[in-house]
Amino acid sequence: MVLLHGLFRTHRSMHTAARWLDREGFETMNVAYASRRFPVEELARQVARSLEEPLAEREGRVHFLTHSMGGIVLRQMLALEQRREIELSWRLGRVLMLAPPNRGSRLADVLGDRWLYRKLFGPAGQELRRREGCLLEQLPTPPKCAVVAGTRSVGGYRWFLRDREGRQLPNDGTVAVEETRLDGVPCLEVGSGHTFIMNHRAALEAAVGFFRDGEFVAGG
Repeated sequence: MVLLHGLFRTHRSMHTAARWLDREGFETMNVAYASRRFPVEELARQVARSLEEPLAEREGRVHFLTHSMGGIVLRQMLALEQRREIELSWRLGRVLMLAPPNRGSRLADVLGDRWLYRKLFGPAGQELRRREGCLLEQLPTPPKCAVVAGTRSVGGYRWFLRDREGRQLPNDGTVAVEETRLDGVPCLEVGSGHTFIMNHRAALEAAVGFFRDGEFVAGG
């Protein structure tokens, strides 16, 4: 099983999830990538290269647990494979995405032009903006996929997560629940903020059940 961290984070942010899954009998690979330095496509190519050798002889399918932009990086890898720009040496299994900005990010829309945002979140952060023809509209949905979205709205960013009428949207303080969703993909809502959703007990229990049995009970 491969773990992919989010934007402005490192693989250390996934250590608790890795230990949890290890205890449940899964063999985990916690991948590090330079999320702030490159566009999403280059990040996807780098992650694909880092997985090539370790997974080349792997029997069976490889599951993925992703946090935030880690899910977008995985979807970009699948897009590159579909376009035959890369060849993956492993077969994709189940994918559980934690708080992914699958439909773009209002936060990126509002803050994307600001110098500090550009410095902190780099080129990949710009690609999370919701624009016609944007990267996110072009990425495939993994065939066996589920989403966990947080509903604990903490932090100053939550004030940007409002609809056109100014009403607060259910959110985790960084990503609105509706921004995590993909058509036809079940979504479980848990009472967690964005930053530590990968440590949330309900999210990890859902992950174990989904990866082990393929069962996922969605809420919301």
